[in-house]
Amino acid sequence: MRRGSARVQPALTAVLLCIAAWAVRADVSIDLAADPAAVGRGETLGYNIRIENTGPDAVDGASLSFPLPAGIDQWSADVRIDGGSWEPYPANGLLPLAPIPATEDRLLEIRVQVELGAPGALAATAQVIDDNGPLAEESAEVNVLPSVDAGPDRIVECGGSLTL
Repeated sequence: MRRGSARVQPALTAVLLCIAAWAVRADVSIDLAADPAAVGRGETLGYNIRIENTGPDAVDGASLSFPLPAGIDQWSADVRIDGGSWEPYPANGLLPLAPIPATEDRLLEIRVQVELGAPGALAATAQVIDDNGPLAEESAEVNVLPSVDAGPDRIVECGGSLTL
């Protein structure tokens, strides 16, 4: 009997530690919005990411992980934090965050160019992470408007026929 309870206690301790870690992680939320919701190829797309600390302590040592989806020109992407100056977006999609004081937030604005060969939808996921893993996650999908090249203009007389 004693042997069984000795095995249960470490497992119970591990579960309680996981619950405590989960409770701490619940103090960070993230909101991801894309503007516009439907974009044409070759146009500019904006992502707004709001990271909110609803807890009583500052969030320190966190980063935003936001890899840009395929179909985005990675080289022309820019980011600004809390209305600051526009900076080049890091190629790895990982932005270190300054400490977020209790009950405050950070606003990150990312502007990107949609490539001409972009797929029909751009799916993106933003995560706030620290050394222990994800703190919060949000996803968004943007529709890319269809475009086709119908060929050169054709002129036909009124009442005439045209074969395509």
